[in-house]
Amino acid sequence: TSSFVDPTSTMSDREKPEVSAPGTNIQMLSSGSPWGGQTNSGTSMAAPMVTGGAARLIHRKPHLGVWPEQLRAILMASAVNNVEGATRLSEVDGAGMVALNRAGNILDSNSHGGQRVDCATFGASQVLSRVELRGEQRLRAAISWTADPGDPDHANRPSSDLDLRVVGPTGTVASSLSFDNTSEIVDVRAPVTGTYEIQVVNCRCARSTFVGFAHLTV
Repeated sequence: TSSFVDPTSTMSDREKPEVSAPGTNIQMLSSGSPWGGQTNSGTSMAAPMVTGGAARLIHRKPHLGVWPEQLRAILMASAVNNVEGATRLSEVDGAGMVALNRAGNILDSNSHGGQRVDCATFGASQVLSRVELRGEQRLRAAISWTADPGDPDHANRPSSDLDLRVVGPTGTVASSLSFDNTSEIVDVRAPVTGTYEIQVVNCRCARSTFVGFAHLTV
């Protein structure tokens, strides 16, 4: 029921939304609000679903309250409820509908983290995590980073462009290579059993930034 128009950007590949949430025919609380008891639809209903879910994750791991990059990566990697289009990223639902039980799985397995990406590492890749996968096992991995609003070109593109790559025994098996997003996500099945590296590649950097990552095996 809501808009999914992408923002304009330098390379015209900025994607919104990142995730979707239940927002149709939601009944509000009957007390404590001038709109109590009403039933409505739209982002005004979906946004509190995501906000409340994020708050529950922060309650379990308080450091996520000061690591929004990790928090967004967790929500995206765990959004396995596909509404339309591709399971990785699609026009209407982004990475998918939020699935807090899956987000909890990421917290339980400690399959998330963060680190600094310096401009001095331009063009280089850094290993964020390693995961053991069986042949045909599904992996969802996401990265998220912050942009500098003081950057002169902030209105058109983020101050940093990072890419996501998954490398296994047979080489690169998946990558997410947008220019103007501040997140990347892959959804792939392992071609063979073995160890897979989740890597971040520093493609453009106007200011050093922090990147958060998360991965989920399904």
